[in-house]
Amino acid sequence: MQKHVFGEVAALIYVVEFQKRGLPHAHFLIILKPDFKIKTPADYDKFVCAEIPSLDNPSLRNIILKHMMHGPYGQLNSHCPCMKRKGNKVRCKSGYPKQFCTETTNNTDCFPMYKRSDTGETVSIRRANLDNRWVIPYNPYLSSLFDCHINVEVCSSIQAVKFLYKYVYKGHDRISFNVVQDGEQRTVDEIEQY
Repeated sequence: MQKHVFGEVAALIYVVEFQKRGLPHAHFLIILKPDFKIKTPADYDKFVCAEIPSLDNPSLRNIILKHMMHGPYGQLNSHCPCMKRKGNKVRCKSGYPKQFCTETTNNTDCFPMYKRSDTGETVSIRRANLDNRWVIPYNPYLSSLFDCHINVEVCSSIQAVKFLYKYVYKGHDRISFNVVQDGEQRTVDEIEQY
């Protein structure tokens, strides 16, 4: 917000999710002022990357390999939580591995297809050889600053923004409880309460 990493911010919403497993995490939706909107694939490339950093930047490379590689899943490991079954097909619900792409383009689902060059380079992650198809989109500055998993995506279509608003405001876990005076005995009829 203060350093204008993505530009001047018009609005910001975020939700912290408290997972039933693991640590809490946050989802941020940042709306930029009109002069700073990220509209074209060339703009996307200024802020989001989906490739393994080169050996020239060993610090960022280590951070990305540690925090931003999705996998191994799919045929390499079909029992992971992100795998879903449809009929007799099993696939990653996040769509990994992604396709190689020589340049960033707009996809038909309103989310960008980020540049993922087929360099032939693979890295060993959790006993599997992964390439650029397995990199989760990230912002190099934020990844270097926080040294953690920070997925950054550009949402420049109304469909994508609508989805994100619904996702962010999807609601929290709910509980039903009853307050009674100390020592009071009351039969609980869950059907009547419902």
